[in-house]
Amino acid sequence: MNYDAIIVGSGQGGNPLAFRLADLGWSVALIEKKDLGGTCINVGCTPTKTMVHRAQVAHYARNAARWGVNASNVSVDLARIVAQKDEVVLSFRGGRQKQVDRRANLRLHRGHARFVGAHQLKVGDDLLESEKIFIDTGGRPSIPAIPGLETVSYLTNESVMQLTALPGCRKRSKPKECNSCSTPAPRASKTRTAPSTYRSKAPRAPRASPARIS
Repeated sequence: MNYDAIIVGSGQGGNPLAFRLADLGWSVALIEKKDLGGTCINVGCTPTKTMVHRAQVAHYARNAARWGVNASNVSVDLARIVAQKDEVVLSFRGGRQKQVDRRANLRLHRGHARFVGAHQLKVGDDLLESEKIFIDTGGRPSIPAIPGLETVSYLTNESVMQLTALPGCRKRSKPKECNSCSTPAPRASKTRTAPSTYRSKAPRAPRASPARIS
């Protein structure tokens, strides 16, 4: 199959490019081996910001007295928050699918892409060809070669967002009880978080003190 353009990866770079080229009349192949939306929608910006928002609400509730509001017995239902996060992700992912479906000259190929020639890619049994191939493959967790890591239950930036109980919580075997926790549970002795490929923002420089006017 010959296309005017082939785009590998449906992330924040690949999708807009595919949609724009298709709208210009190009025949476009968009390749994705996992979920539409790439890192940002599925395991990055969208789910993390959804969960951070819930954490912010809990923080305000627990510190409501600072703003003259009386709140007591504040608890967090982590399983419900994870379900809400998944619902938001599915909604965003479905939106990307609709954008693909409304463009007749844009075809989505599901699977792993590999080069078999300078201008040829193989996806499953399909051979795709184009003079213009764009690579937008996103990121994934990088698991370090730490001796013994494979013997413990470690977390990545992706798996940590599926937890429905705090790591190391003494009530973890009974998630419903853990929902009532109002304070952080003790740290797990054997749970490690593997660093991911995503870089955190550099710390902000301290603000300068205002000049004193004499």
